[in-house]
Amino acid sequence: MQRKKEDKTAVIKKEYEANVAKYDSAMEEYKDIAEKDLIDFSELQEQAQQTEKMKSYLNEYKRMLDLQDEVAELTEESEEYTRKIEKARMLPGEILETATIPINGLTVKDGIPLINGLPISNLSDGEKLDLCIDVAIQKPNGLQIVLIDGVEKMSTKMREGLYKKCKDKGLQFIATRTTDEEDLTVIEL
Repeated sequence: MQRKKEDKTAVIKKEYEANVAKYDSAMEEYKDIAEKDLIDFSELQEQAQQTEKMKSYLNEYKRMLDLQDEVAELTEESEEYTRKIEKARMLPGEILETATIPINGLTVKDGIPLINGLPISNLSDGEKLDLCIDVAIQKPNGLQIVLIDGVEKMSTKMREGLYKKCKDKGLQFIATRTTDEEDLTVIEL
């Protein structure tokens, strides 16, 4: 038993010596590196961490660039719509300035139609109805029928003048007015 123990001890010693020799040869190989001064790499570590942090912002940056491009496109589109809206606002005035509509007192100033120097919105209801009749009779190839609603707003004299004007021009009309009567009354003139 003693002999077996000595044999095992000898084998273990040989393995140990072989491993030490391997280790020593590996140490010789890296001796140049091992003898160098240690370098503090904490600054490099911080830079690496900062780089990783900045990488996380890249997607956000790309998203922001895409949003800026989209905003630029939408702004351009909005400006185009605004230009078209402004053109649509000014076009009726331009058409009226160049059109030849023989309506007494009609003028156009800065694209705004005026009747006797007043904007149409400033005319009385009767004057507006009278203007509508004048416009309707300017197109002789049309149906030549007009619905005049709200003639109760006009004085009797103005109303009769409007009716006479329509008859004289050959224009058919239906005039409606609100009254206190319960029955519907139809009068043919």
